[in-house]
Amino acid sequence: MVGKHQNLLSLFSIYVGAVIGAGFATGQEVNQFFAYFGPSGLAGVALAGGVLIIGGRMLLNLAYQYQLSDYGQSVALLIGPGSTKALDILISFFLLASLAVMISGGGELLSTLLKLSRALASLLFSAVVVVGISRGIVGLAKINIILMPLLIVVSLALVIDRFFLTVPTLTLSLSRVRLVLLPNWWVAAILYSSLNLGIVFTVFSSLGSTIPDRATATRTGTWAGLTLSLLLAIFCGGILHTPGADQVAIPLAYLAAQGSTATYLAYISLLFMAMLTSAIATAFALVNRLRANNCGAWVEGGTMVLAWLVAQGGFAELVGTVYPVYGYFWGVMLIIILVRRILQVV
Repeated sequence: MVGKHQNLLSLFSIYVGAVIGAGFATGQEVNQFFAYFGPSGLAGVALAGGVLIIGGRMLLNLAYQYQLSDYGQSVALLIGPGSTKALDILISFFLLASLAVMISGGGELLSTLLKLSRALASLLFSAVVVVGISRGIVGLAKINIILMPLLIVVSLALVIDRFFLTVPTLTLSLSRVRLVLLPNWWVAAILYSSLNLGIVFTVFSSLGSTIPDRATATRTGTWAGLTLSLLLAIFCGGILHTPGADQVAIPLAYLAAQGSTATYLAYISLLFMAMLTSAIATAFALVNRLRANNCGAWVEGGTMVLAWLVAQGGFAELVGTVYPVYGYFWGVMLIIILVRRILQVV
């Protein structure tokens, strides 16, 4: 029984940790996909939570059923044998875009703290990421396991502290592209859950053998989805109840600044380390893909420069465009998985 509980906790941590990234921890994802739509955003949170639970249960059960152990095998089996190469290329592009988002977010943070221009701050952050890649990510990954729970606790504390404020009228001004991609609250909710289920698929496509039974797969999907739903609801409520939080690049940092200096410094420090470790892990994965395709060092360097250039588009703007596009992409992939699953059963 103890072993089953340990497996459940381990798989739960992997699921939740995969979803909580720079966009989530800053509050910008919640802002774009939910708080932007006002009180209707809370209905979106409920819808997204339901999809995360159902989709998570399905993906984890499939990982267990087929004992998935390799990403290429998982794609061929669940999406189709002819899609592996195309999907690999598309995911490489998304890794590049994700790295740009993280560099932009890290630059925003350093810009605020050090009073530097965004371009220089993001360049400094990129340099630290490059150093991190050269040193390896094993130690940083271990640090991230500790940082993420601490970041969640501090974030919850600062959000709950803001719930006594009145609800403001939201007037967030974003690009036309964002408005086309996220036209209403229910589309935003479905896209949010789709992009995160895509991340879950990528992570668990090689972890099928670590799932002991169907019951554990189902419980993991259920509890992880419920936990994420609760966090989304609290973060969304905090942004809605804090005038001005919807107008900044890092909403939760804005909330933290309204409280004590100690809380603000704790949150900023944890967020910076979480962003840094996530950026290094993403850059490492991207560089490894380039090396697997026999690309030279100049391509790796050029990729980092390209990511920095894309990052100049702005953190909020990138989250509002890159993530919805990824949500559409994975929405289609999940429909294919579901249809193939139904046809196999029939």
